[in-house]
Amino acid sequence: MTETQPTASLDKHYALRMAVRILSESANAQDLCRRATHNEFFKGMCRGIAIYLLDQKSSLVQVAGYGDIPDDSQAQISAWDDNFLASSVRSRSVSYETLEHSTRACLPIELNGVITDVMLFAFSGDYERAYPDKGDAALLSNLAGLFMDTKGVAFAPKAGTPVASPVSDEISVQELTTRQVTILQYVADGLTNAEISKHVLLSESTVRQETIRIFRILKCHTRSEAIVKARASGIIARVQKASEFPAELV
Repeated sequence: MTETQPTASLDKHYALRMAVRILSESANAQDLCRRATHNEFFKGMCRGIAIYLLDQKSSLVQVAGYGDIPDDSQAQISAWDDNFLASSVRSRSVSYETLEHSTRACLPIELNGVITDVMLFAFSGDYERAYPDKGDAALLSNLAGLFMDTKGVAFAPKAGTPVASPVSDEISVQELTTRQVTILQYVADGLTNAEISKHVLLSESTVRQETIRIFRILKCHTRSEAIVKARASGIIARVQKASEFPAELV
């Protein structure tokens, strides 16, 4: 990993206008990644965006992504690891990573004074990067945090809101592991347990057990209900027709 200094100044007013526009128009975290990737602000040099949530074990869980982004869906990334995503969490600031043919940037997302997520941007190698100043970065971070709290997925409870009890109808999204999020997406894509097992390199029995755990966390009993609840929480963006829902195989 090679760090270099930025070579361009940021048109902060234009950037903030674009950020507000994208956040206000996006329906959920997945839609946000798609819209931001193709926004005119990046001049066609953004190759993809991913959002990672910081769970209760200080692990970064990828819950949304679009475009040419690293396949970290199987990896457990700790906030204490030696990589630029974790560094952005710990420093509470924008970080950059320069690779051979690309550049990546990470924006920490803050809600109620707590870092809850990070947003990864993958750029082409010729992207002329620029750091927002500390104040602008904090504003972008808080705007994204409000979006994730209302339209995306947020692990941190709202200020003044009591933690849900075990009998509450609230969905404990923070209990989902990276592997379970991946399996849930395959379920939404209509794959059977046997088909999913080939993708995640687990036994069919393990996939079945993980699916049962997903049902318990989402407080549901069927795959179709799990898909609906996951979409409502912003984990899954694609709308399926009723005829597309997979048969009950668990």
